[in-house]
Amino acid sequence: MNIEIISIAKKEKTIYDPLYKDLTKMISRFAKVEDIELFPKDVAKSHTISPEASQQAYTRALEPYIGKDFCVTLHPDGKIIDSFEFSKLLNDRMSVKFFIGGAYGFEKSFI
Repeated sequence: MNIEIISIAKKEKTIYDPLYKDLTKMISRFAKVEDIELFPKDVAKSHTISPEASQQAYTRALEPYIGKDFCVTLHPDGKIIDSFEFSKLLNDRMSVKFFIGGAYGFEKSFI
């Protein structure tokens, strides 16, 4: 299984980096995990304009990564599922992409 985690984020070191590396290492026996952090200049500029402009910039940055793979958008207003439902959702999927928006979330059209 291939897993891509695509997020709008500045590339910074955090206290969670060691935990993330450990979890990625454990998962690597079962799946290839790729973490892609995007923070193009237009996203930074849009943060000074408005939340709506920021959401539009997130969409422009993330759209090229949408493909034929199974895509999951992680959003605070999204459907909440337990681990059993989550495993059923991913069952028999060879490639999964997780999208994590920036500070202002996603446009409704992206979700």
